Amino acid sequence: MKVSRQTLQSATAPNFPAVSEANHTSPKGVFSARIPIPRSRTLEDRETSLQGKENKEDRELFLHFMRKMLQWEPETRSSARELADDEWILKHTT
Repeated sequence: MKVSRQTLQSATAPNFPAVSEANHTSPKGVFSARIPIPRSRTLEDRETSLQGKENKEDRELFLHFMRKMLQWEPETRSSARELADDEWILKHTT
């Protein structure tokens, strides 16, 4: 699955100030390089491969796994070792 930086930003940072569509600066006047940030959408909205009742548990495990990786603060982000031992990864590699 390809995910753009903007997609990650909108999925993981819904609390960041919205960028004005008119002038592409935040309400505090911070320049945003004229790159509009997409409207916030949750990971649940973006994930479309694991829909349906039969995939409910797998989908929840996958979303939990993704959230472990998609953390802004490095100290809260899971390490590669922790991710390798994640329940979703183990379920799909053994």
